[in-house]
Amino acid sequence: MSQNAQVTYWQNIFSESLYRSANIIPVGGSWSAGAPSSINMLLKQTDAGSPTVGVFRNLMAHCSDRNPEVQGLVNLIFAENVIFDWGKDENNYPWGTFFYWESPNPAPTLADVMANVYIAGPVTGSFLPLIAIGTWNAQPGTAIYLNDNIVDQTMQPVTLFDAHGPDPRVGSPPVSLTGIPVMSSALVKAFVLAHAGARPNAPDAVDTRIKNDVVNYTGDVITSQSEVGGWPTLAVNPRPLTIPTNPHGDSGNGYTNLEVWLQGFAAGVE
Repeated sequence: MSQNAQVTYWQNIFSESLYRSANIIPVGGSWSAGAPSSINMLLKQTDAGSPTVGVFRNLMAHCSDRNPEVQGLVNLIFAENVIFDWGKDENNYPWGTFFYWESPNPAPTLADVMANVYIAGPVTGSFLPLIAIGTWNAQPGTAIYLNDNIVDQTMQPVTLFDAHGPDPRVGSPPVSLTGIPVMSSALVKAFVLAHAGARPNAPDAVDTRIKNDVVNYTGDVITSQSEVGGWPTLAVNPRPLTIPTNPHGDSGNGYTNLEVWLQGFAAGVE
């Protein structure tokens, strides 16, 4: 992630990243080398600067690791997400959300981690208890604010937080929340299940299956899509595309004509 980038991940579904797949060449050429697998999202600084990343109201399911993993000089707001069924790698990583610094690495991380729901999966991995949020080798200046995160231990035990090395937790948000209201974690699971995905009002079979897994504590980390019925066959539905004649004009409500048209078109597709 390049310097001063501002990126938001909002209401997506990240699910079933493959575990030790035959199509993946691990570090060292062998899974016995302890290479990570079934990994989801890595947020890492790639040059000078402090990129700010917002990760809001997403569903992360059946991804063993990196939900997400954060490295280096990143400013993060991680809020109102549902993380389900992590920690299945047989050699590594009991953490759901993980903050990591290679040693030595003086770059600090600033993060607000709020109102997230961590739900243990149904199949016991190599680690008990699982850890929802963890840090490793936190560098000076790092500040991580935790508030209103909850764990669902219906299937197996989960520790909310664990620090390997210095504990970087602070008592107030280090990243500005101006203009960003955060709902109670008690409301997050139902909201995310209702709204996450490309077409939440008309989900395909895969999105429906993943959401049902969260509700029913079912499913697992997979090695191949064949384990869950393969790729679905999706219908082709052509639609006419008629953009407004003055797309960049002001619609009178704070949006351009193009933005209003896109919002209506998206609603019609769903």
